[in-house]
Amino acid sequence: MLFIDGTPPNVKVISPNGGEIFSKKIKIQWLVSDNKDSFPKVEIDYSNNGGISWYSVDEVYGISDYMWNTSSLEDGKDYLIRISATDNAGNSNDDVSDSPFTIR
Repeated sequence: MLFIDGTPPNVKVISPNGGEIFSKKIKIQWLVSDNKDSFPKVEIDYSNNGGISWYSVDEVYGISDYMWNTSSLEDGKDYLIRISATDNAGNSNDDVSDSPFTIR
């Protein structure tokens, strides 16, 4: 019997998750788990307009944190992080920072 995986990964943004103030470098942390895939593809995106538009930071596998150099971003603005995970079956899920953080 062939098992069809219809279960998306579980995703949770740990940090930044809102209200923090950062300068130049941010350690992004998340939790991702999947019922079949040990290392789902993780996409890291940011938004500078409340989640209307998203911009890619990077795509990674098998890690749960990422050091992001924000020196090219505008200071004083509020940002959100979105972590998206896709397993080998193509199931995907995401989580977004609970509230904005600021880069100064």
